[in-house]
Amino acid sequence: MTATTAKPQTNIDVNEFVHRGRKRRIFRREEQGKFYIRRQVNGKDMWKCLDSPLARNAIANAKSWLDAVEQSAADTKWERLDPVRSKTPWASIGDIIDRYTERAPSAGQIDTRSANGNASSLRSLLRLATGKDEVDQLRSDILTESTARTFVENARAAERSESGIRSTLVQARSIFSPSLLYIYDGMKIPDLKGFRIAVRFDTSEDVGFEAIAHDVIEQMEAAAKSLRQADPATWLVYMIMSRLGARNSEIDELTLSSLTGDDSGGWHLDIPKTKDGLARHLSLPEDLSISTIREIAGNGPHLIPARNPTERESITHRTINRFVRRFLPNRRKCAYELRKWAGSLVWSTQGSEAAQYFLGHKSIDTTQRYYAKFLRPVRSVSAADRAQIYGEQKTA
Repeated sequence: MTATTAKPQTNIDVNEFVHRGRKRRIFRREEQGKFYIRRQVNGKDMWKCLDSPLARNAIANAKSWLDAVEQSAADTKWERLDPVRSKTPWASIGDIIDRYTERAPSAGQIDTRSANGNASSLRSLLRLATGKDEVDQLRSDILTESTARTFVENARAAERSESGIRSTLVQARSIFSPSLLYIYDGMKIPDLKGFRIAVRFDTSEDVGFEAIAHDVIEQMEAAAKSLRQADPATWLVYMIMSRLGARNSEIDELTLSSLTGDDSGGWHLDIPKTKDGLARHLSLPEDLSISTIREIAGNGPHLIPARNPTERESITHRTINRFVRRFLPNRRKCAYELRKWAGSLVWSTQGSEAAQYFLGHKSIDTTQRYYAKFLRPVRSVSAADRAQIYGEQKTA
């Protein structure tokens, strides 16, 4: 592994790619010149010539070099800490995820988006359990009972719902389903008995939506207007949940590319399919314009601006919960009530099937039982109603 500290003078061509969950860039200073990549190695900026003027080849070479740098750093670290174990290093979380997302769709007949969602759940679990932003380089022996229980503890402290915590844990564990373990042949993976430890969740209060009082809605909406200036990122989460009915975890993943325009000039938000939800193509509401979203998102790529995944996750879960709790102190799910409120409004104005699609539910029963409530007042049966069915009643 060799690298040069010679920095390209002027970057006239920049290409971006994602490697192990992080966005990277390659550069070149001449129109037909070779690409370079920069990375910090031992605290110093190092430039590596990628030996190709073709972006596709250069990106492949860049990924190989990044892997070599990271593996070298890991080998040095573990050799220093434990010379014996370093001879048979554990597979990294990133290696496991790469193998899983590559082979699980065909090996386990798993939808590709579901496989990517499971991988995101494992990363989310480890970020919350360890406090680290970059978890792909962690050794797989981090998958212990302590890690699973610490995740649950920290998720509860962050005021996540019991059902949401359980869902993340189930999806992360599904990567190590017994029927799929053979795809990791040749990789050193620990005994996962502790990581699969049973955890008790209290979902008894995960019940249907209780209509929010009109005066409370007025107070919350007024406070949201002030939040627009004070905390734009949290305001955007509020709007996407209360106007578009998105889940907290879905908002985590939304990017500028999730916004699409149509021939009439309208804009839509595309929410991709997840393991527990269907894809949706929803028009932006009149009080959430494309220009406002872009202003808040900045350079992106995510709609919710943050310095790292941990900070973004805090905004979409903990910060929004704190805001909503001021107005709904007795609701268990807090911010999730915004999603239920939006779904109930769609149910009441556009019908049950529209609400099911809007919320991304696979079953109308889920929509009716847990989320949507008919909010319009229903009048009693009148004489005119009876007459429409039975005709005018004859008088004696």
